[in-house]
Amino acid sequence: MSVSSPAPSSTSQEPQDEERQFSKGIEFLLSALGMSVGLGNIWRFPTRAYENGGSVFLIPYIICAILFGLPGVYLEFALGQYQGKSPPFVYSRIMPILEGFGWVAAILITTVSIYLMLVIAWISVYMFNVIIGNSSSWGKCDNPWNDVATCFNIPAQEYCKHEHRQNWNSPDMEPRKLIHMNGSCHDAQDYANVTLVSASEQYFTNSIIRPSKGLLDVNTLNWPIFIAMAIGWMITVLCITKGMKFVGKLAYVTVILPYVIIVVLFVRGITLDGASDGLKFFLLASDFNSLLRYQTWTAALTQLCFSLSIGFGGLMNIASYNNRKHNCYRDAVFVIIGDTSMSLIGGAAVFSTLGFLAKHRGVPISEVLESGATLAFVAYPDAMNQMPIPYLWNFLFFLMLWLLGFSSVFVMVEEMCSCLYDRFPRLRERKFLVVTVVCSVLFSIGLIFTTDAGIYWFSLFDEYGSGFGAVISATSMCIIVGHLYGMNHFKIDLKSMMGSKRSCCSRIFGHNSPYFRVNWKFLSPVFGIFLIFLTGWRHYPFEDKPDVYPPIFDILGWTLAISPFSMVPICAFLAYRNFQKRETPLRGLFMVQKSHPSFSRIFEEWSPEKQEIGRQLVDFEPKSAETITVENEISNTTTQTDSV
Repeated sequence: MSVSSPAPSSTSQEPQDEERQFSKGIEFLLSALGMSVGLGNIWRFPTRAYENGGSVFLIPYIICAILFGLPGVYLEFALGQYQGKSPPFVYSRIMPILEGFGWVAAILITTVSIYLMLVIAWISVYMFNVIIGNSSSWGKCDNPWNDVATCFNIPAQEYCKHEHRQNWNSPDMEPRKLIHMNGSCHDAQDYANVTLVSASEQYFTNSIIRPSKGLLDVNTLNWPIFIAMAIGWMITVLCITKGMKFVGKLAYVTVILPYVIIVVLFVRGITLDGASDGLKFFLLASDFNSLLRYQTWTAALTQLCFSLSIGFGGLMNIASYNNRKHNCYRDAVFVIIGDTSMSLIGGAAVFSTLGFLAKHRGVPISEVLESGATLAFVAYPDAMNQMPIPYLWNFLFFLMLWLLGFSSVFVMVEEMCSCLYDRFPRLRERKFLVVTVVCSVLFSIGLIFTTDAGIYWFSLFDEYGSGFGAVISATSMCIIVGHLYGMNHFKIDLKSMMGSKRSCCSRIFGHNSPYFRVNWKFLSPVFGIFLIFLTGWRHYPFEDKPDVYPPIFDILGWTLAISPFSMVPICAFLAYRNFQKRETPLRGLFMVQKSHPSFSRIFEEWSPEKQEIGRQLVDFEPKSAETITVENEISNTTTQTDSV
């Protein structure tokens, strides 16, 4: 008499590997915040708000956070947590033909880590100069890197104001604006046609990045940046080798401390003279007409995706280290709140400081407002150097940026390593070697950033290496879950993880709300396709500087943006060959696999013909020797039972 179940057992029904879990839920949340909350909250959000209607920008930003941000973060969390695997295997369990989308996400996120490490290197050089007591030098015009003909020394302007009051004002004399240049006061009209550059900007340009004339003008190596980047990758190797559990514990410092520092800087900022002008400029300078421009909504959605790191698979990978019963929906809400609060507090701290700087210089705030790296490395240091105990504020500011940068890089690199561990399980025994090789490859690719043309290559990676591919990846994730895997199946998966809510409020707003299913199936894909189109619509040449950014800039940029998606057909072909080799029906390439935690349940819903194919499916996921031994024992036991 033979006793057997009509549905094959799913190997994933076994408890998750305890070595692959966080010790505490708070460590997962902090790691997710470290991935999402980063440098973009400090230098991107304030300028995006200024460029798109001021405080009105918060309206599309919050709407996009509700309609696209929260569902995207929650979906990545849920997929990773339920399956307990890295992105390639989350997708391959749904359909083997889709595995490439997981590798796309891993490649995209490592691309971001390459140029993010350059920013960390800049920050490290600044921190080193603060520590050795050189922070005051970057605000002066008497350094070897300064061009004295155009150098604008901000603190020295106070001397000219005094001279103006003493010598230039008289009843029959029209007041004139004076500026301090070359050690003395001059009539501002004498420099009306001269482009003046602040001392801090000359320090950043001429001493830190030392740019050549264009993208292809590669001449020398920037040794301070090279050394700082090498040390940064060494730190990454040492931290990631200890595993995600260690990174989770490290997040207590790398994530919590930046929040403490930004609050300190915010409190200090709002007490400065002129801070109220900056806050009014940030919060009250509203242009409601901007809500009618599609660029405002595009900027909000792009900023949100970049800030939350949706579509990179990093959040999915972090969640794979969770206990399957963890409430990842609650953490998704906390991530949205934490990310938005960092943007708001950081923006207020930045603009209050810029208000102080503008009043000190006697110019409108719009003249001291910079964007991107210039905001962090020019405007803010200018203001810090004019405060009491400037080295303290400079150190706190750059320490915050340094921690935010590393908290993101750790998770980014760990994702690629996790994908390799899952593909080649025996590599888990050689973590140090794997992490070292991965970081060495990324460092080698990033060597171009350490040359005098590095700033132009940074612009290429920043412009093409993140947003476009991530939006395609995030949109694909929603389509795969909503239309290929099925919302009804995913609804039951969520229920098995976090239970069912009985109250009316919980059913509407809880983790299994119909809103999320509608959003993942319809709203998010529409948002994503719309954003893909707008993100791909670019102006050529870049920044209208064909001599600096020749056509090869955009050719390389689009190659960088599109090439990761070559993994989709490559992995599909490999899966096809794998099925052929095992003589498994090729239709199985488009079916949920035995390794999926819900296979047994989904199997029961298939037609008899499909069930017959399901019985022939082979769990072709790579396994460790220990897993194979356990499965052989289970198989032997089942054979003995059937014979009885």
